[in-house]
Amino acid sequence: MSLSLSFGTTLLGAIQQNIGASLPHRFRRLSKFVIVGGSGVGVNTLVLYCLHQLVGLPVLLASALGVELAILNNYIWNDRWTFRRQRPALSRFLRFNVVSLGGLVVTTSTVWVLTTNFGTHYLVANLLGIGLATAWNFAANLHWTWGRERRVIGQPLTRSWLNQDHISA
Repeated sequence: MSLSLSFGTTLLGAIQQNIGASLPHRFRRLSKFVIVGGSGVGVNTLVLYCLHQLVGLPVLLASALGVELAILNNYIWNDRWTFRRQRPALSRFLRFNVVSLGGLVVTTSTVWVLTTNFGTHYLVANLLGIGLATAWNFAANLHWTWGRERRVIGQPLTRSWLNQDHISA
């Protein structure tokens, strides 16, 4: 029992130390990511409105195009401002797009389900879809698109991995 308690206390201490030491840094990065995401919401909503309401495209096509233009906007701003990269990289852009593809599915599925089954206004449904996709996008991009270390799925978390800041400045 003392071995188990000792290991648990040590692991908890390592996690608390890691989170506490980098909390202000991570909060600033999250804040920037959310601000960039807010600009993406504006791009997405404006494109959706223009393409559906003014041009007359079907809501699902207009939504998908709005999402993709927002993805491009968000990549550029996150790469330069949030993660301070000097030059865009095709590999990061491709990873960002793969992650965002999941967000696209979440957003457009939400729009479809809410407008078709519940009669929700398409702009409200779109904002709800964006909200659901945000959690996926942040976590996946933080660890895969801009993460320093690519931990293999299924590999156990080790103390050294927990103590590292996985996102470079």
